[in-house]
Amino acid sequence: MLTGECYCGSVKYQVDGDLIRMYCCHCATCRKVTGASFSTTAVVDPKLFSVVEGQEHVVEAPQGPHARRHCGKCHCWVYSVSEPFPAVMFLPCGTLTSTPQRTIDYHVFYSQRAGWTDVQDDIPKYDEMLPEEELARWVPAG
Repeated sequence: MLTGECYCGSVKYQVDGDLIRMYCCHCATCRKVTGASFSTTAVVDPKLFSVVEGQEHVVEAPQGPHARRHCGKCHCWVYSVSEPFPAVMFLPCGTLTSTPQRTIDYHVFYSQRAGWTDVQDDIPKYDEMLPEEELARWVPAG
């Protein structure tokens, strides 16, 4: 089981299983939402995710087909759902309070990375979103 929480600790969640994928997104939106050079995000099966404390503090911040859920007290991004990917949800890895079993699988929107970054790892880098065949792997089995 994985656990996580918002900055102030008012919203706590758990994932009763492993992450499907973990990736770094370098798009301008993720940089603005996180205030960092890129966001490290986990893809999870929504059937394994639950808010275990503070559901009353969760507020939605829609942005097009994507809806980020934030803590209404500290405004920390806690999780997201996305119309293009209804079978999965997304967690900002910085909110995890336990360590997942996997490491980063790839970088996306690398062509949009901040001018001050140049990631020197051997992890695959995609200039835009993942190819369709890789996105299909986001869908949980069953």
